[in-house]
Amino acid sequence: FMHTTFQDGFMSNAMYLIMESTLRIRYGSATNSTPLVDFLKGLQFTFVRTDDRYLSKHFSEKMMRKHKKRKVIVANASTQFSMYKLFEVWAIEASQECPDLLEHVSVYSAACAVTDVFRNVKYRRLDTASARAVLPNLIATWLQLHKLKYGKKYFRPKFFWLWPIALGLDKSEWLFDMFYVERQHKRIKPHAEAVCNTRTFEASVLMRVLDTQLT
Repeated sequence: FMHTTFQDGFMSNAMYLIMESTLRIRYGSATNSTPLVDFLKGLQFTFVRTDDRYLSKHFSEKMMRKHKKRKVIVANASTQFSMYKLFEVWAIEASQECPDLLEHVSVYSAACAVTDVFRNVKYRRLDTASARAVLPNLIATWLQLHKLKYGKKYFRPKFFWLWPIALGLDKSEWLFDMFYVERQHKRIKPHAEAVCNTRTFEASVLMRVLDTQLT
């Protein structure tokens, strides 16, 4: 799901399209990210993150060129997961004074509706059987709206993975939170690289990690 959605996935593309459309239609320039940056800065606590970890850093001039070249939001999956709902709020607010933006927002909200279901499963707010029941219609709705608005030029083969993921979701009662697992590898890697004895590798790494966390 992570790779289908946020690694050059369907939401990465959906986020790019709504950003580009909102900046171009509502604010007059698809390359000037100031309205989006101001919105994100207004939501983030001032001293919680160092400057290089603000969400807004992903919309510098350099990053905007990367987004445009690849037609997706270029950022890691956790960052995109943090931002996709913020994009929806930002775009909805912008569309209130810009009717020409409404169709773009409808397509993006349909994409968000699909991701929202997976997010609710991730946070144990929805069981997999219930998610399996609603996902096919939500995916079909997004696909139809996207094709009506943008045609087929933004589709990538990996978008197909949405279907087998959704249709097989109820094979397990719950899912591992891979966003959390993916994020933790940075804490483990320095300790693992320092261990040469592979006979007790797992135990040695675990003890080093626990020692660091407890001290």
